[in-house]
This record gives sequence, structure tokens and C-alpha cells, in this order.
Amino acid sequence: MALLLTLQTVFLLALVNFSTCRISKGSFEYLVYPTESLNVSIHSDEQCLDIQWAVHLSAYMWNLKMIFQIDISRTTQNNTVENKNYTTTLKPNESLQWCWHSALPLECTSHFVKIRSMVDDERYPESRIWSPWSPVMESEGQDSSGQFRIFPADIIYAEEGSSVTFCCISGAYFHEKIRFFYEDKAIQGIKLSSHTTMYEVNNVRFVRKQGSNAFCRMDSVIKGVVLYVGGVLEEPKDFSCQTRDLETLNCTWDPGRETLLEQLPNNYSLFEWFSQKKVDCAHKNWCTWKLAPDIQDTYNFTLMAENKLRQRRTSIFFNVTQQVQPQLGEISIENVSATEATLTWKIIPNHKKLIFLCQIEVSHDGKGIEYNTSNSEFTLSGLQTYTVYSVRVRCCTADHFWKWSEWSGKNFTTKEAAPSGALNIWRIVEPVSGGYNVKIFWKSLPPSQANGKILNYSIAMEPLGEVPKVDISFSESDSNSTEKFIDHQPYRISIAAINSVGSSTPSVIVVSGSAENSTQNIKEDRVNGTRDGIYLSWKPKPGETEGYVVDWCNYPRDAICDFQWKKFSPNTTSATIRSAAFQSGVRYNFRIYGLSTKHEAYLLEKKTGYTQELALDCKPEVTVDNLASTSLTLIWKDNCTDEPQYGFFKGYRIYVKPEVGGSCDAETENPAFPGNTVGCIYTVPDTKQKTFNVKKLQPNSTYSFEVKAYTGGGDSLGSIIKVTTGTHENRQYSPGHIEYE
Repeated sequence: MALLLTLQTVFLLALVNFSTCRISKGSFEYLVYPTESLNVSIHSDEQCLDIQWAVHLSAYMWNLKMIFQIDISRTTQNNTVENKNYTTTLKPNESLQWCWHSALPLECTSHFVKIRSMVDDERYPESRIWSPWSPVMESEGQDSSGQFRIFPADIIYAEEGSSVTFCCISGAYFHEKIRFFYEDKAIQGIKLSSHTTMYEVNNVRFVRKQGSNAFCRMDSVIKGVVLYVGGVLEEPKDFSCQTRDLETLNCTWDPGRETLLEQLPNNYSLFEWFSQKKVDCAHKNWCTWKLAPDIQDTYNFTLMAENKLRQRRTSIFFNVTQQVQPQLGEISIENVSATEATLTWKIIPNHKKLIFLCQIEVSHDGKGIEYNTSNSEFTLSGLQTYTVYSVRVRCCTADHFWKWSEWSGKNFTTKEAAPSGALNIWRIVEPVSGGYNVKIFWKSLPPSQANGKILNYSIAMEPLGEVPKVDISFSESDSNSTEKFIDHQPYRISIAAINSVGSSTPSVIVVSGSAENSTQNIKEDRVNGTRDGIYLSWKPKPGETEGYVVDWCNYPRDAICDFQWKKFSPNTTSATIRSAAFQSGVRYNFRIYGLSTKHEAYLLEKKTGYTQELALDCKPEVTVDNLASTSLTLIWKDNCTDEPQYGFFKGYRIYVKPEVGGSCDAETENPAFPGNTVGCIYTVPDTKQKTFNVKKLQPNSTYSFEVKAYTGGGDSLGSIIKVTTGTHENRQYSPGHIEYE
């Protein structure tokens, strides 16, 4: 084995001695690899000076680390514009190449390239010395072509705010006559040679979509080029990826500001580092990627944005199972009963690695309740019977919340049940020939008690005489009253609401004509109302009382009066009756009943009143009689009556106003008249009284008299009469004077 190693070492040393260029310096020898096969060419599209070279083959075999110093000169070999150290480790079959990008178009003038090398390998530290320079390689420019030219010669693209370099080549013309313009603005240049001048346009801006004009001009000859200026390509923002089904990944981003140029399109691509796959994106702000959920969960994406001028990139690293926004299939509603329903739904993706949390919202009539579940099935309980519900569901991943799914919703109606509770019923009993006519009223059950669609109402009439016989009839579902004739014996009336499942608890009331007749002499009391309603109070009747009922008509002057009633507990003895139908100037009549525990009704009190009284629509006409020097008699006629459309007619007010001075006696009121004049008011509380004696007047004085009918809502109109009293002088009477207005 030792012999084999020795032979291998001897062979390699021999190879090195045979292949290596050596330079002796004193007692040392150094490894030196001069540059060979230097080649220079121009890539005009990229304005790149492509430099390629090689060294001796042995350097590649040893994988030497080397430094190459590249010197680039412009126009003359002494005008160095770039000096770069290019470091690399040599590998077999790998070429040496470097591309130098020039701000000045490479066609403007000649460029010269030379290279020298150095072994920078830690295995041979003594060899860190430069090789001789390679022969100079020239890349010839177009300045010696003899033609009048501008470079760049083709369409140019640049970013806003950047600088663009041009050159004008005079060719056979006198160079001093050439001028350069950018958008009609002359630019000063730098002379590179006898035929070439360089011009730099700084901080270029977008001018128009058709581009900006740059041109060289000599006399009437123009050589120009179009410069397209676009916005700077921005790095994509808010780069994010998610999946809806663990099959396709949806990536989105904000591309930032538009570059403004159709000629300078931005291209986007996704590169995934683990799989080493790349996808070109068809859209500027989103892209899709096919997933392999059983093979790969973790992804490392780089989003690359690029155009002809720039490249931007941004990266994200994530576990795809943590960035799932689920999708929901249509909700199914099963096993619907009067109070329960079962919801089921499908969640996408259906994957063993994922656990979901679902949110359920159930609402009706603007009210809602929320539930949470980790299943794809949920039973709603405690629902209202025969009610329309709106339900919607959304889900998210439970272990790592990313985003909620969209809502998936549906409506359903619970089934019917037998009506609950009892109808609110009342009656009006009117005597007719041979008995009584009973009008029976009821109020529809609220939906929470109807528990379905009411089909009809059953009315059972049972006489409580010696031979009981029940008569049952039915009323339509849209009705709320019926009429029945009864004879003089009492009847038990039972009414129930019926739907497709069953009937409500019967509501019972006992009607007796004799009980109605016994209440004919109850006096009607007046009550005062307010805009808020009419206040009623009543005296409780001793004995067993089930409650009280107040009934009235909302429109007492109409043929269909809109009969109403309201029930109260046995402990209630007062209430304010309110109705949106109440109007000022309308008299409302109320009857207050007590209800016995045997469902018999008995009238307790009668009340009448207004929410607000109005003045009467009448005008008393006044005449004067018995005119004397200190007294007179007022007589009036009118059509004022206590009609229910205005207010309670309470009597008359007599207004007395002296023309000059005067005073009132203690029996009168003193209203405020205009001009601070004294006036007197006499009140006549008797509506039947049509005369009034006015006394204590002043002789030979003029008075104004006016009579008005009054209610709680004010005074009616009145006619004014002026009277001048007579005089008594030397015991001779002088008659007065009367003027009617």
C-alpha cells in the first residue's frame, strides 16, 4: 500500500513539472499562468463588453483559485475606465468570462482590454505574484466608419431618475458643427476623439407614451433615436400565498406603481427552492402553483419581478397547511321539526392533517345567535315554531388560523305545532226582538302562539239552561268577529284558533241578556284627556273578580267604528287609554266591565271624554232689553249644542269692555285686553240660560258686549254689540243708544 502511494505521488509531481509554467526567483520557483486566448466582443442590446479568456490546462486540473486583473481602456490604451479583480476557482470544462456594462454606448469609440493573473491558492502561498499582461485586445468602435451616426442607434429604455449617455460621431463632417438635443434642449458634451463627443442626460423623466426624442444635428442633417422612460420597477409588496383546496396555491402581491410603458412590460415568476421549480406568471399581481400535499408541506418561494432594466425579488417561507382558507359546499338542512333542525355542510379541503372550527349564525326578525363547532354537522334546538330562519356558516383552520371561508347561507322554516295560549275575546250585547244579538270579537294570535297558519276559528255556543245543547260553527281564518242570536237564557261562548296540527285552548265568556239590562241606569262620567291619551279610573267591585275590561270605538262617528278592548288584571283600577286613531275634537265613550271568575261580565262604569276639546262651531246673536243708566239685560239666540265633535258644552261667557275707564265688580273675571283697557267677564254655567242682567254700569257710558259659548277647548265665535247707557239729570231720564256690529 505504501509503495502504491509513493508511485502516485511521483506521477503527480512529474505531471506538475511537465504542465506548470514556472518562474525562478532566487532559490524559489513560482506557479504562473499567463492569460491565453483573450477574446472581446460587443453585445449591443445590453451594452455589454463580453470578455472571454483561458489559462493553461493544468491550472484547471488542479482547481486553482486565481485572481484575474482586467484593465479596460477607452479611445486610447492609456485611458483606463475600468480596472477589476475577478476571482474564481478553476474547474475543468468551465470557461472564463466576464461582461462589462458600459454607460457609454460601446460603438461610440474603441475599447482596449488586457488581463494578467495570479495564483491565490492557499496550497501555494509563495505563488502570489502577477503574471505578465496579456496582449491588448481591441474592440473597435464606429468612430472610424466615416459616417454621421448617433449611439445608441436603436430604441432605448430607461427608468425615471436615471442618466442616459449618448454620443455623436461626425464621420466625414466637421466635428465642431455637430450639436446634440434632448427634447429640443441643447446638451453640452465631452469630446472623446476628433470624431466622437459624449453627452449625458441626467434625471430623465416620463414625457409621453410615444417616448422622448434625442438627436444629433449638423446643419439640416439629423440623426436621432427614441428614448422610452418608464417608472422604476418596484419590489412587490404584501407577497402572500394561500390555498383553498390543498391542490392549488394562490399567491398574490401588490406590484406597486405602474411603469407606464407598454414597451417596457414587467414580468413575474415564482421560484420554489426545495423543488427547484419555476413558474412564469400570467398576471401582474397573482399567480397559481400546483401543490403536492402528500410530498411537500413546506415551501420557500421567491417572487421575481423583472423588465429590460431591472430585477426585483422578495421571498416567503411557510407551511402550506397553515395557510388554508377553506371553502364550503351548500348547506343541507335536515330533520326539521317545530323546534329543531340539523345543519350539515361540506368543507374543502377534506384532509386528515386539518382540523376546522366553524361559526354558525342563526337569525330571524333581526335577532341572531351564534354557535361554534368543530364538526361539519350541528343540530339547532329551542327554535320557534313555524318561523322562518336564516342560517349561515363559515369555517377556518383551528390549529393555525389563517382566514375565514366565505359565508354559506340558507333559509328554512320550522314546522307547525298546535296553537298555544288562548284567544283574547270580547263581545257586544244588543237587545233585539225575542232576545239579544251578540257580536263576538277576537284578536289574532301572535306568530309565537299561532305556531302555524291559522285555518279557521271554532265558535261553540252552549246554553246554560235546563237542556244543554252545544252549537259549533266555524269562521274564516282572516276574520276576527262573528254575530250570534241568543234567547233570554245565558250562554257559554267558547272560541279557539285551529291550524293543521291542532287547536288553541278555548277562550270562554258567558253572556246573559239580563245582566246587560241591569246596567241601563249607570251614569256616564266625563273625563279629561291629554294628547297622550285618556285617563280612566274605576272603583273595584267587591267579590271574586278575574279582571277588568275597557272597551271603546276608535272611530265613534263612523258606521264601522273599529271596536277595541283592553283587559286588565284584578289589581288594576286605572289606566291611560292610548290609540294612534285618537283625534282632537272627537268624543270617545268607554265602558268598564268587571269579569267574574265564572267568565261573566258586568258593567261597572261609563266614561266619556276627549283627548283634546275644541271650541264649538256656533255664534250667539245678542240683543239688549231694559236699557237703563246703570243696567241692561242681554238676550241671545244660538244653535250651540253639546255635540260630540267639538267638546263638552259648559255654558256662556259674557265679555264686557268699557270704551273709557270703568271697573268690574267682584263677581267678574278681569282678562287682559289690548291697550291695558279694563274688561270684565261674566260666566253663565247653564247652557239653557239665554238672558243675563248686567248691573253697576256707569251712566252716559259706552260699552261693548259679546256673548260666546265655551268648552274645555275655548270659546266659540260671538257677535259684538255696543251700548251707551242713558243719563239722569234733574230727575229727567235720557234714553241710551244701541249699535249692532
